[in-house]
Amino acid sequence: MNSNAAANDPAAQSRLYVYAIVRNAPRTPITAPAVADPLGAVWVEPIGGLAALVSNYTGDEIMPVRRNALAHTRVLEAALPDGPMLPMRFGVMVDDVAGLKRVIAPREKDLEMLLDDLSGRVEVGIKARWNEDIIWTEIVAAHPELGRVGNRLKRLSKGEGYYDRIDLGRKVEAAISEKRIAEAEKLQRFLDPFVVRQKQLNQTDDMTYFHTAVLVEGNLEPALFEAITRYESVQPHRLILKVISPVPAYNFVAVSLDWSAGESVRLRESA
Repeated sequence: MNSNAAANDPAAQSRLYVYAIVRNAPRTPITAPAVADPLGAVWVEPIGGLAALVSNYTGDEIMPVRRNALAHTRVLEAALPDGPMLPMRFGVMVDDVAGLKRVIAPREKDLEMLLDDLSGRVEVGIKARWNEDIIWTEIVAAHPELGRVGNRLKRLSKGEGYYDRIDLGRKVEAAISEKRIAEAEKLQRFLDPFVVRQKQLNQTDDMTYFHTAVLVEGNLEPALFEAITRYESVQPHRLILKVISPVPAYNFVAVSLDWSAGESVRLRESA
């Protein structure tokens, strides 16, 4: 599209891309590049006692490609040190500041309560994964009959022992599940003193036995990280613990706002 066509195309007019809702308070300037515009600025747009982190975008829809999603995340991460935020999902846009105010202003008190709940707290992602070779050795040691059956089946041709192989697979899965539950409960007890709220996340593979997001008091985050490091160090080569922190609190406050109709605003706080 040429420049003249763009000027006459409503879809090409500048709109506001919305990253998050925050308190209307002094903040460190955000130097992270805007979504879909590496040279674009992100700024704070005041709305009463609240404010929105926004940038300009000329167009109708932002493509959900990796570079844009990363830009969205980096803006949120850059804003985290300045206090609590209610992060928006990727791709939220509004026509102008007036539209922004129509959506946010009617729910100012509700949004302030959500921000108060997050004040001084951070979200931490924790994933625990076994070393596959070591865990299989442990399972066979705990269930020697599985090893014996497995060795016997290895000596058979591919077409033999069909039902025995199915039965072995079920028993192995049961042994893994039992071990996963026991070790997840052990790690959970270790984390409990730090947790304000928690949300279990999907496990990515069989060797991942614990994947969670926890909301913790910000002043306890260093102690949590140190404790997790100690937990991992007593199981060298057997366990890999990955900690991601701090991250925007997507898992603990989900704000659903109807950006297309300012009079109809819905909020949802996750448990």
